[in-house]
Amino acid sequence: MTGVRRWLGMLAVAAVLAACGAEEELQPSQEAEPAAEPEVAEPQAEPVEPPADYMEGIISQSGTSEAPMLRLRPAEGRAVTLTGELLPELTRLSGATVAVEGTRSGSGMMTRFAVTDYEVVGIGEERPVVGVLVLEGTTYRIGESSAAVTLSYVPDALAENVGAKVWVTGVREGGALRVQSFGIIRSP
Repeated sequence: MTGVRRWLGMLAVAAVLAACGAEEELQPSQEAEPAAEPEVAEPQAEPVEPPADYMEGIISQSGTSEAPMLRLRPAEGRAVTLTGELLPELTRLSGATVAVEGTRSGSGMMTRFAVTDYEVVGIGEERPVVGVLVLEGTTYRIGESSAAVTLSYVPDALAENVGAKVWVTGVREGGALRVQSFGIIRSP
């Protein structure tokens, strides 16, 4: 990207010099002074984020109560140990298929994956709706935008968690999702 900016800068300088030269013609008796090359500021290198690693698999818990471990088991290859600030949420997704982004480190049995973002891909055989549970009047929704999903037949155990990040599976009926199963990912 820096090379493109430098080339565009030189092109702009050349255009300005050409425009200045077109206004004033040199007479044979005049000597042209060499034009001082304008200083082109070196563009500051923008910090480039390294591309995030990506992995998809099923979350499982192992270890002991004193030293629990959360692992992601891909369809192929070795499981990795998950780390990072999202670990409390991911722990509540044990058994779910999740796609994670972050940074992989280590190798073999010592491979760690520091999760920076995730998406719940499947609960059992279903793709869940995931988001914050909102109550608007008497209507429960997941999300607050125009893309929010309206819920119907909301069980009391779910209704008690307005403001929580949840996953919900169900059947679409009349523009709403009839809740069949749900889980709390992050308490309100």
